[in-house]
Amino acid sequence: GKTPRRRNVSWQSRMYNDIALADSSQYRLKQGGYAVTDVMAGYKVNQHLDVQLNANNIFDRRYYQAISNSVSYGGDSYGSPRNMMLSAKYSF
Repeated sequence: GKTPRRRNVSWQSRMYNDIALADSSQYRLKQGGYAVTDVMAGYKVNQHLDVQLNANNIFDRRYYQAISNSVSYGGDSYGSPRNMMLSAKYSF
């Protein structure tokens, strides 16, 4: 069967957020630019069955997905670490 392959590279430029602390001082939370790479390979076993493997963030890049200026809320969040998913699709 055919084996489709795909890759995706997402790039984010630097980002920052200025945070006012309780003592009125300022703190700048910042992150430089980064890229995250995902890959996929699929295989058509027969006319009814397809399988696919997705691997996301294959270089296990640690990065902020969002930076918030809320000190009490804690809205800073890391992006997903390396992860994989194997799926199968059966058509009748």
